[in-house]
Formats: sequence, structure tokens, C-alpha cells
Amino acid sequence: MSFEQMFDFKFFRLQVAQRGPYVYQERETKIDVTFASNLIRFYFWHRQTFDKERTKAECGQDCSEDDEVDICSAFIFNQPLRKKHCI
Repeated sequence: MSFEQMFDFKFFRLQVAQRGPYVYQERETKIDVTFASNLIRFYFWHRQTFDKERTKAECGQDCSEDDEVDICSAFIFNQPLRKKHCI
């Protein structure tokens, strides 16, 4: 399939389905905290864990952490196609 065929919607029709929401629990911790010259310096450590029960309750479908999801970028579909011109 060529680039032009891939984005020619007469040739190729997108098949999309909405899934989710997928719920993650986020925790953050401040690490390497230092106090110096009236300043406090630290780094954030973020951790996200999949919340299976809340996802099951909110998704309404069989959503799991192992699902494969393809996300289309709106930027790609808003760009004009480059056409090859033959002389």
C-alpha cells in the first residue's frame, strides 16, 4: 500500500471504536530534598499503577491493561496530501 493509498479515504476506510476510560492511580513523592540558602530543592518521582477495579466499573466493557490501542494523530489527518505529478 502506498502513502497516497493509505490516506485516500476512497480506498481505505478507518474502522474506529471508542474504548475506556482506563483508570490509573498516580502517586508522587519528593526525593532528594535539600535545604540551602532559603531554598528547598527536590525532584518528583511519579508512579502510575493500573486500577483494575475502577477501570472495570467505568469502562463498561472488558478493558484491561493488556489491551492494544492505536491512536490516530489529528495532525496527520489535517495535512494536505502530497501528490506526485507526472510530466
